[in-house]
Amino acid sequence: MDSNSFELSDATQANQRGAQAGNYRWATAPAAIRGYAAGRQVTVELLQADPTITITAGTSPVTEGTAAAFTVTADGAPGADLTVNLSVSESSGSD
Repeated sequence: MDSNSFELSDATQANQRGAQAGNYRWATAPAAIRGYAAGRQVTVELLQADPTITITAGTSPVTEGTAAAFTVTADGAPGADLTVNLSVSESSGSD
């Protein structure tokens, strides 16, 4: 570890806040952070990776004049509203 890093040995306070991404601040306990004095303020940032979005066609090929169905899934519940932009095109002459 370099001089700017530290190790949390007790994540109790982080667990009480849940696994939400964001910045959290609390006073340290003597055993919580090795190498830092008790009572210091520490900010910890919990990062949440963006979910992977998958779009699959319900039926293929689609018959002209009928509805097309798509299923959109995320590999984990997003922490906030998630916008998915979808563009659909067709190829002519394939029928």
